[in-house]
Amino acid sequence: MTIHRNYIKIIISLVITLLLPISAFSEGLSIVKQSGTRVYIDTTEFKGEVSRNEYFEVLEEETLINKKTGKNLGIIENQIVDGKVVEVKKNYFIGRLRKDVEVKEDYIVRLFDEPKTEISNEEVFAAAPAVINKEDALIFKSQPLKGKMIDIDFISINTEKGKTKKGVIALFENGDIATYTIKQTAEEQVLEPVYTYGIGNFKQPISLEVFNKGEKAPTYVLVTVYDKTKHKVKTEIYNYMNNKLDKEDEVKFMVRSTYAKGKKTYYGQSVLYYDKFRVGPIAEVYEKNGKFKLKSEPIVWHKLDLVYGFNKTDLDKDEAGPEFLITTDNFRIRAQYEDKKIYVESLRGFGRTPNRLKWGQEIIGFYSNIPIVEKQGRSYVLGTANKVKRGLLTEKFSRYKNSKLYIVGWEDSNFKERNNLELGGYVYNFRAGEILGNKVVLIPVIMPTGKTKVKIISYEKLI
Repeated sequence: MTIHRNYIKIIISLVITLLLPISAFSEGLSIVKQSGTRVYIDTTEFKGEVSRNEYFEVLEEETLINKKTGKNLGIIENQIVDGKVVEVKKNYFIGRLRKDVEVKEDYIVRLFDEPKTEISNEEVFAAAPAVINKEDALIFKSQPLKGKMIDIDFISINTEKGKTKKGVIALFENGDIATYTIKQTAEEQVLEPVYTYGIGNFKQPISLEVFNKGEKAPTYVLVTVYDKTKHKVKTEIYNYMNNKLDKEDEVKFMVRSTYAKGKKTYYGQSVLYYDKFRVGPIAEVYEKNGKFKLKSEPIVWHKLDLVYGFNKTDLDKDEAGPEFLITTDNFRIRAQYEDKKIYVESLRGFGRTPNRLKWGQEIIGFYSNIPIVEKQGRSYVLGTANKVKRGLLTEKFSRYKNSKLYIVGWEDSNFKERNNLELGGYVYNFRAGEILGNKVVLIPVIMPTGKTKVKIISYEKLI
């Protein structure tokens, strides 16, 4: 019995197909977008399953032609680059390429269970930046709110059913303090107003802090203001109960909190009343029986002059102790060690702030927070960078047009920018914390219209 050679080819092809792993054939995978080492692969036509941490290669088909005879010898495949699946969505997956090379939409994508190179997974991908989907980072954006919001914080709102709901409290340029609940549905994202309180005339608001030591402890709202009639800076103490503010006391020092790795710490600093703006030492703030005081031992650290725009943590996680992050006069973030001669500064400026006070002939800037967060044991600094308008004395008059949120890693005792996100307006201050089941930053963005949109951004999705 004679078997036609074409049938033999078919049988051999089938045998080879059965012997090879199914994952080696990935029909239905197509490249739809590339951003650096990040690629988006359409899986809607793919019959198999894609899992995180699988490997893939990108191939270009080439027709092999014998130049002497002109005969077509068939199709060969040339590997352009290989990569790793880092995130799987419903209709696509995100892959990270081992090298930043251009890939075309008509290239072939093929999955594999194990890397095809002799280089280990750690060696191949450890140095490459994480694949980041910025679109997923913005999880909430409010409606435009009337007025410029200069500060914001998290607070628990009492509901009609006797329970509490996570909300926000905001301080506006005109001196209004307002609380909101967060309403997020499939149709809309809004901040629903709950309560509004005015601090009174002839006061310039500077900052706001929520102070709470536990679920059963009282909640206090600390509002630092400049009293124009008495020419002094003070902090007004409000008891927050049943969604209303009741002023209980005031202290003769400014209050600002820091956020480092999930912990909030409060610091205070007095203003010395002379013709020039002079401040006293910085010390931790503590509360006892509703009274707020400064601890007797001040913080003495080189270049640490103002209670605004600093933080304290152990970035290096070594025996040398903590480092202070300080906003400098040239708008950099400085990691200052105990040895005055040892410090590291960020390449980018984060200190430009519209939150300013005219004190005689001086213009005093109250820098924004610089929270420190962690992910997988690594420390990251969060900062906002306001961009000045052109053609004006912008720095003197604090004229800004937009801002970005930056994620700055700490690697090998140095700052290294990880990622950034355009905000669409400029920023006074922002907060890091947890809300809506996410680790987030809460950012009031001043729009070109003069109104404010509050954005809630998952910083973990930007790392």
